[in-house]
Amino acid sequence: MEATVSSNKYRTLLSDIMIFIIGTVLAKAIQFILMPLYTTYMSTEAYGIAELTNNLSELFFPIATLCVYEAAFRFAVDPEFSNRKLATAVAKVMLISSGIGLFKVFFGYQYAFYLFFILYAYSIRMCAAYYIRGNGKSKIFAMSGVVNAISLSIFNVIFLVILKTGKNGYLLSIGLSYCVSAIYLIAAGKIAR
Repeated sequence: MEATVSSNKYRTLLSDIMIFIIGTVLAKAIQFILMPLYTTYMSTEAYGIAELTNNLSELFFPIATLCVYEAAFRFAVDPEFSNRKLATAVAKVMLISSGIGLFKVFFGYQYAFYLFFILYAYSIRMCAAYYIRGNGKSKIFAMSGVVNAISLSIFNVIFLVILKTGKNGYLLSIGLSYCVSAIYLIAAGKIAR
């Protein structure tokens, strides 16, 4: 009996590892394939500015969210902690943080709107992803990376190739792909309940 339980745990672990590998590799492969698109439709300067803005969002992410995404994971794993209380606490932190961030958007940096949009779209996506992961829904968690990469590809084609909006389109593509991935996580993981 004990050997069967142990065997099932190893099988589950191996399955989860394979899911994470496939999800990560697929997402990275799609991003690699997009590189020629960026170099064709954006100048070096435009791409540099867009990447700087994107990297700033990653820098500000743990500060703006107070690392609440890690708390979402930690408490989602605990079966004794109320999921409703967890979702409410995470939502409150994000709402207060985005209100402060929105106030700051009107000052300073030329691309502040895009920085704000990417930062909070990414924050919502990560909070949802870590919550899903904490609840043991590994397939949904891994698939969200693929959904993000595919939607990034679609939005890049629309904004860079069709509409020719350059760095602004690239930045919108990043933010919108995070939104699509967050919607996927919320819907597939039934977080709204």
